[in-house]
Amino acid sequence: MKSIDLESVQLSIEHGVWSTTYGPTRKLEEALNRKHGNYTTFLIFSVNESGGYQGFAKLIGKPDPKLKSHILSLIHISEPTRLR
Repeated sequence: MKSIDLESVQLSIEHGVWSTTYGPTRKLEEALNRKHGNYTTFLIFSVNESGGYQGFAKLIGKPDPKLKSHILSLIHISEPTRLR
C-alpha cells in the first residue's frame, strides 16, 4: 500500500493506526473480511514515488471511525485501521 509521504508513515507509527483514502481502505476491509481461521493480515507499505518499500505492519482490526485521530484526519479521509 502506498502512502502519500513519509510524514504520514511516521504519524501512523506514532499513533498505531493506518489511514488512507476510501479506495485502499475498502481493499483492506475486503482482505480482513476474507480471512478464514486464525490468519494474520500484514500491510506492506511504501512512500509514493520512493522506489522501494519502507516497512510492514500487522493489522489488528478493521477500519474504525472511532479511531479517527485529529492529526490523521487532516491527512486522510477514511477510517483508520489499528496496526502494530
